[in-house]
Amino acid sequence: MSKFNEIKKMLDDAGMETPCNAKNESGEDVIITYGTDEAGPYYRVSTSQSNGWLRINTYYESGDQTETYEK
Repeated sequence: MSKFNEIKKMLDDAGMETPCNAKNESGEDVIITYGTDEAGPYYRVSTSQSNGWLRINTYYESGDQTETYEK
C-alpha cells in the first residue's frame, strides 16, 4: 500500500478531514493537507521538528513522494 493510501485510510478510519493536525510518535506537531497539482492528487505532511526545521513530505496518489525542509 502506498503512503498516500495509508494516509487516506488513516483519515477515513478516524473520520477526519483535511486540513487536520496531530502529533507524531516523536511528539512533534504535524499538519496534513490534501491537494492536487500537475503531478496529481497528494497528501502533504508538514512536521514542525524539535530542531526548529519544518519537514514537508508530499505523498502522491501515483506513489511518488518528495521531502523538503524550511527554516
